[in-house]
Amino acid sequence: MELSVIRIREKKVSDHSKVADVIALATADLRSVYRRSRGIRPVNQTNEREPEILVAIIGEELVGTVEYFIGSDSIYVQGLAVHPLWRRFGVARALISSVKDIAIQRERLKLVLHTIKETGNPAVFAKLGFIVVDELQAEGFEGVDGKVVTKIEMVCVLRGS
Repeated sequence: MELSVIRIREKKVSDHSKVADVIALATADLRSVYRRSRGIRPVNQTNEREPEILVAIIGEELVGTVEYFIGSDSIYVQGLAVHPLWRRFGVARALISSVKDIAIQRERLKLVLHTIKETGNPAVFAKLGFIVVDELQAEGFEGVDGKVVTKIEMVCVLRGS
């Protein structure tokens, strides 16, 4: 793999299938840890509009994506996904950095996200500047063994806001 500059831009309509592929590949390993509880239908966590979406491009390849919602004092981040072959190249950091820039431009004070503790993702987000502010049982989700999993709320307070 040739390492080039990571470019971040808004998702285009033509990116739809590539974004779906990256999300499917990036979340495949998570499905070995947890799943949606049986009988529970997906719900848009913000119960609002469609998310804003950024994509990460290296060379001509779409290698990552992130969704976010702009709130009154914060930006809610969800759906951070990096193609497995491009992990540890700074793609997640570049995507989150771009969302931080948007938050600062929009005068939002923080980024907020939720993740499942058992995936190990809280450690990834901690490296990106997030801290744990709450832990509770993840309603609507369970471990693949049917046991309870823990939802972690994390916040990144932005300087310059």
